[in-house]
Amino acid sequence: MKRLGVMLAVLLLFLLAGTAGLPAAAYDTDYTIDGNDRIAIPQTYRYLYSINGLGGAGEETRPYFDQPSDLRMDGEGNLYVADTKNNRVLKMDKTGLLLRLYDEAGGTPLSQPQGVWPGGNGEVYIADTGNQRIVCLAADGTLIREYGLPDSPVLSEVQVYSPTKIALSPTGGLYVLMGETIMSVDEENNFRGYIGQTDVGFDFVDWLLRLVASDEQKVMIGKRTAASYVNFTVSADGLIYATSQDEVEGQVKVLNSVGNNIYRKLSDINKSGFSKFKDKYFSGNVISKPFRYGETVDGEEPVFSGIAVDDSGIVTVAEKQTGKLYQYDQTGNLLTVFGGLGSGRGEFAIPSALVVDGEGRLYVLDSSKGNIQVFEPTAFIQKVQQATVLYNDGDYEGASALWNEVIAMDETYPLAHIGLASTAYKAGDWQAAMDGYRYANDRSQYAKAFSEYRYSFMQDHFLWVVLGVLASAAAVGLAAVLLSRRSKRVLQGFEYRQIPKLGIKNGLLMGAGILFRPRRVMESVKNSRGRLSVPAGMILLALALLVRLFFIYTVSYSFQDVELEDVNLLLEAAKILLPFFTWVGASYLLSSQFSGEATLEENFVAASYCVVPYIVAEFAAALLSHVLCVSERGLFAVLVNGVMLWMLWLFVRSVFILNDYGAGRTLLVCLLSVCAVILLWFIALLGYTLVGRIFQFVRDLIQEASLLT
Repeated sequence: MKRLGVMLAVLLLFLLAGTAGLPAAAYDTDYTIDGNDRIAIPQTYRYLYSINGLGGAGEETRPYFDQPSDLRMDGEGNLYVADTKNNRVLKMDKTGLLLRLYDEAGGTPLSQPQGVWPGGNGEVYIADTGNQRIVCLAADGTLIREYGLPDSPVLSEVQVYSPTKIALSPTGGLYVLMGETIMSVDEENNFRGYIGQTDVGFDFVDWLLRLVASDEQKVMIGKRTAASYVNFTVSADGLIYATSQDEVEGQVKVLNSVGNNIYRKLSDINKSGFSKFKDKYFSGNVISKPFRYGETVDGEEPVFSGIAVDDSGIVTVAEKQTGKLYQYDQTGNLLTVFGGLGSGRGEFAIPSALVVDGEGRLYVLDSSKGNIQVFEPTAFIQKVQQATVLYNDGDYEGASALWNEVIAMDETYPLAHIGLASTAYKAGDWQAAMDGYRYANDRSQYAKAFSEYRYSFMQDHFLWVVLGVLASAAAVGLAAVLLSRRSKRVLQGFEYRQIPKLGIKNGLLMGAGILFRPRRVMESVKNSRGRLSVPAGMILLALALLVRLFFIYTVSYSFQDVELEDVNLLLEAAKILLPFFTWVGASYLLSSQFSGEATLEENFVAASYCVVPYIVAEFAAALLSHVLCVSERGLFAVLVNGVMLWMLWLFVRSVFILNDYGAGRTLLVCLLSVCAVILLWFIALLGYTLVGRIFQFVRDLIQEASLLT
């Protein structure tokens, strides 16, 4: 037994020793984001080692970093660190071996340098922030030139010149992050202008205040400024890759030579309420997959403190609040998210800068920990990156082969399916592209593929398409004529009392007449007095609900307004029935207080007739969606949302006619009815919440009592 215990102890020590070099558990959290969902993916970057201090430093040299703020790499793979609190800039190899230390320029000690950029021939540019200057030093530390605040009227209001991040322009001169903006200066330190400033747009309230304010008050009004930049770098082809706090276009930008952002823009996720409503209305409420850079943290937008780009255009950014690294491809598609806050390997406290070498390894500077952590890409992310490169280079067959390898490693990786669909799209295989985009749940790209598919189909079957359109139009026209005649016949018979009381069939035909003769139908309802068919009204409500379900399950994928897996039948029923019945009750009670003549029965039947346009339009929209392209979504929006305006007009019209009101009283009763409906919903929600809490309280009491006994 004693020998067995010793063997077990030795085995345990062996296992502990063997796992000592394994990566931290943080790697289990690698994921990508598809819309609003996190998708777990295989490990994408593997922790290699950390540079926690200087190697080869003499006794007089402090071996540790103190709140370093910037990290760059030269063409030979050497690292440059702006060691801010130590008032120095360090040149090291990839293992941390000190190659050169810069702590003064032109006889003046460096003061809290926050930026560094390696130039050619061993030169180094330093943002000597505390000394309000930028210096260019030779390889041996000799001062070559010094840049102070450029002499320009545009900069006349600058009190303190505090350059933080810098980069050499491929055309000569410097890009300088000063405060919140990136400015450009030439070799002679002449001001060229600001780069990539975000348009602040027009603000009506601000304009109105400045219009009526006095000169003293105008001074008190805060000046509207563009979104500030946080960090930036310059690629070999001269593009500026920057992070900013812009919540309109996006926090990650790629600026071309004239300062225009050519990278992916944010979707409607950050639009104002009115703008979002307008876009939804004119798109027919179709689902659009939201896109943002990074993720919100307790409702706050992400702050990207560092950015790096490799030779193929793969962008990696570090988020300061979460310690996560986000990587995007050449067009802004998210590839992976890894890292996070913590004290372990592969975790960060405050990541402030990062660079990537020729082998794809990432070097991440942590200003709080005072170290550099090095990561190497796994085979999985390498295949993903290579596939994006091949696709952007036009090698669609090679990209497709790599995407298939990615799917073999992780069949749920969204971008792989989008990549395969995109290669099929480029190859003209529209059906395969549609299938791929649908699998990846990318409606916008699916719609583009469908547009090409429809065009190709119409070319191949032009005559049959024309005949089908003509036949469909004739059938719809004939049905409308027949329905109009039948409803008119019932309406006349009801008006002249040839039909003493409406049955279900005639009640439904009477309701259909609202499409053609709304005023006569409402006047007939007003003069009915006990001759209406309430069951017909209930059937119309049931039809409205059935048509809504028919729309949900049959509408084209491009025009869906709810994900099928998210469909809640009770909620869909409530969305139709609850507004209807609360409106009927509220309008009846309020109209009776304002000398209204309509009975509750008349209010109900008239309201059910107002739902008929919705039944027709929703059914037609579901069928038409299968032949419409996104470019024709205006027609779809008219059917889906325009009918809501039609129904609203009919509801108002019914109050006007049934109660024999004037225009003013009609509007007053309708507005009060809307307020009453909202109040009823609020009371119901409050009661539901209160009852739920009471049940929770009682359940907790029972649990405590059971524990005591």
